[in-house]
Amino acid sequence: GGDDNDNNNINNDASYFPPPSSSPTGISSTTTSTLHLLDLRGSQRLTDRGLLQLAHTPLRSLEVVRLDNCHGITGRGLLAFSRSTMLHTLSLANCRRLTDEAVVNVGHLGGSLTCLNLGGCRCLTDRSLEAVGHLRELRKLDLSQCDLITDEGLVNLHDLELLDELSIGWCRLISDDGLEILAEQPNRSKALITLRLARCSITDEGLQHLAKLETLEELDLNGCVRISSAALGETLGKLIHLTSLDVSYCPGILRSSWQGKIDSLKSLELCYSGVRDSHLAHLRSLPKLEELNLDSCIVTDWGMAHLVDNDVVPYLTTLDLADTDISDAAMGKIARLKHIRHLSLFYCNISNRGLRHIASMSSLEVLNLDSRDIGDDGLRYLRELPLTSLDLFSSRVTDIGCAHLSKIKTLTSLELCGGGIRDFGCAQLATLSNLTSLNLSQNESITNRGAACLAALTNLKALNLSNTCVTSDALKFFGGLRMLQSLALYGCKDMEDSVERLGVLQRELPSLRCLRLNSPSNEDGVIDHNVETEEEEDEDDDEEEDETYYEEADDEDDESEDSLEQGLLAHVHHHQLDDSDDGESMGSSEGDSMSDDFHDAYNEVQSVDTASQQSRNMDYDI
Repeated sequence: GGDDNDNNNINNDASYFPPPSSSPTGISSTTTSTLHLLDLRGSQRLTDRGLLQLAHTPLRSLEVVRLDNCHGITGRGLLAFSRSTMLHTLSLANCRRLTDEAVVNVGHLGGSLTCLNLGGCRCLTDRSLEAVGHLRELRKLDLSQCDLITDEGLVNLHDLELLDELSIGWCRLISDDGLEILAEQPNRSKALITLRLARCSITDEGLQHLAKLETLEELDLNGCVRISSAALGETLGKLIHLTSLDVSYCPGILRSSWQGKIDSLKSLELCYSGVRDSHLAHLRSLPKLEELNLDSCIVTDWGMAHLVDNDVVPYLTTLDLADTDISDAAMGKIARLKHIRHLSLFYCNISNRGLRHIASMSSLEVLNLDSRDIGDDGLRYLRELPLTSLDLFSSRVTDIGCAHLSKIKTLTSLELCGGGIRDFGCAQLATLSNLTSLNLSQNESITNRGAACLAALTNLKALNLSNTCVTSDALKFFGGLRMLQSLALYGCKDMEDSVERLGVLQRELPSLRCLRLNSPSNEDGVIDHNVETEEEEDEDDDEEEDETYYEEADDEDDESEDSLEQGLLAHVHHHQLDDSDDGESMGSSEGDSMSDDFHDAYNEVQSVDTASQQSRNMDYDI
């Protein structure tokens, strides 16, 4: 990468590429000419100049390019792919400085490009859609969080007759008029399968246009607060192929009866939508429903009794009851749902006594019991379950509870941050050889002895010992964790002063990508304290001009959602039951959109970790 000003002398003609001798990358022309996949996601120091330096050969074999979160790319660098006629997938999600020029520069790839992800590129306007309109082979298009796109811009999608997945969520300038434009476009009612409209400014009038999209299978209306329950029910009655519906953050959306209109649904998201027991009473049969999310709804034991006793959801596999009014009295009912694999009881009124019913749920794999009412006694009921993921983040678990947990040999992910774990507990957990993710932060009684025990967990990819009594002397124990990718040690003594040991750790752990410590410094950099070579010094000189921009970008990144950090440090995803990877899908989930509500959740959880908040964070990205 380099400063964008270095591009000033580059001709706008797409046929221009730097000669091989000008490329400092060290990548041979033979390598680039045979590349099929280019994945540079998160390369924040990559700029247009850097991309152009890759293009000293035509890159004709490229099929997939992923440049998500490359904040230094603005537009001209996309000329590097001008001759990549086999390119079918291009992902530029969250490239915050990307301009319309970038999309124009790939607009000629209409014969090959089938998937284009521009989600989170907030500088794009309707001009970009003019270029997108030439990509007639597009099947998947993500424009979520492109705030400047308007209803008029959607006119340019007229010729994209093969489009089966469209994401325009968080485009707040999209209204009912935009939906009318979409619904009337050629082949839209026969080809479109997935439509994401989260937080768009649509009303009941817009729902009438949606009803024309007869082939829809997945519909996301998250946060569309101006639609009514009755109007949506009418539309759902016409969308007979619909299998997934998200109406989270739509207050009162289930007031009217949808019975007989959503029989094909497999997934229903209702979190934060104000659903009550009386609303659930309208439902008599959802024979195909597999996933139900009632997070933060006003649902009580009566509501669960209705769903179970009347066999409303006989094949449910995922149930999220986080922050509802469910108590021990409902646990007997929930245990009768024999197909449940994922269950969240985060901050419900569940105690150790209620957990005895869970012992019979032989299909249960993922369980969230984050509650201060859960302690050692209840964990005995979990010993025989085939759990792979267990979240006891704030529960009152001690070393005694760890002895029970050590019997669940199938565990791959475990969170225990209630403060009661000591070194002996670490020794118990060290027998869980399948663990890949372990969070023991906030347990202040864990010392270097406990850390030494955890060194036996050689499959670990993520370890969090923040705010424990572990010191820099414990770093020597982690050298054998060859698969470790993330290590969090916020609030641990002497860490930021252990330059030599950190350097040794980097060399010993080839997979380590992120090391998080406390430091009074705002710097972020590579863990490499060796003496710089002349080439490295030259590179530092080249990057000096970009320093101001990257400091700003790093500050913004602190506010963005980092899935690995939140999974281990912030515990933001306490409601999330299943982390999925859509592979080639260009759709973006609401989890990645960082709504105001998730900001609130993030702040609430972070307030628990007061010690960590009092220190400045130092991120080492390797």
